[in-house]
Amino acid sequence: MGSTNSFQRKPGGVFITPRTIAQIPAGGLRISLNPEIESEFELQVVFDVYPTWLDIAFRQVLEARMARRELLTAWAMPHDEQVCAALEHEFQAAMQAMTARSNRAGCLLRLRKGADRDSTGNEGCVAEE
Repeated sequence: MGSTNSFQRKPGGVFITPRTIAQIPAGGLRISLNPEIESEFELQVVFDVYPTWLDIAFRQVLEARMARRELLTAWAMPHDEQVCAALEHEFQAAMQAMTARSNRAGCLLRLRKGADRDSTGNEGCVAEE
């Protein structure tokens, strides 16, 4: 029998997850008691991506270590195709680990230098809505 769950998520709104900060900036809330003047509300949502980059880097280091063991096993065999595949696997995992690590390091460096925003306009290593 099928599920009788009638839950259906409706589009719109703000979904707050762990590591998400929701804030009303200074001047972002204006309530008017005069019906001729419109009230205003601004909500800023910020998601901290530092832990995400660190998690990606760590998982890829583990993947690169596993690929290294596969490479050492393949190297002892006479099958060049297995060696090529193992080399590629290790290389890709190591590159992903280094990229994730450098993204996190770059974010920390920008924040330590006091840079409010990077070249794309984003603050340090946070994703802003």
